[in-house]
Amino acid sequence: PDAADRSRAALDQRVQRVLARVDLAWFQLAQGRAADAQQTASQALAELPATATVSWLQPQQQALEVQVWSLLLAVPPAPALATQWLAYDTARSSGFGGDRKLLFHEVDRALVAQALRDDRMLANAKSGITEALSKMSRPGTSLCKPPGTGAHPNWRAPQQMARQRLLSDLGHCRAA
Repeated sequence: PDAADRSRAALDQRVQRVLARVDLAWFQLAQGRAADAQQTASQALAELPATATVSWLQPQQQALEVQVWSLLLAVPPAPALATQWLAYDTARSSGFGGDRKLLFHEVDRALVAQALRDDRMLANAKSGITEALSKMSRPGTSLCKPPGTGAHPNWRAPQQMARQRLLSDLGHCRAA
């Protein structure tokens, strides 16, 4: 849509275009193409408005998340990881319920801390994981399960496996 078009249909098209790029970046990560995923995630981020309104909060967080993961899964992890993590963490904490510790986000924080070799950040992440688990009715069960192999491809399998591995290493997943 034209940049001056402020209709609901134009907004929906813009949001869908960003989310399509996010999905493409996850697909590229699942194929082991972290560099391509970084570029695709950067394109998605470039399409976000300078100030995120309510309509853009979820697409912004998803684009930042896939950007972080594309940098995290690069071999070796890309130097921009620290900067992109900060942007993602800030966007997540400024959204709805941003003050709550979410298990997936704290696990991601720990993975980023390990990649950056940041002991202080890792200690904060472990504390956040413990806090998030303490507030769950069934602690960690979904993140402790291996990625599904259903009829649809699971493009987030590398992310899910990394999360499961970290929680297992920390002793939060029971042996099957």
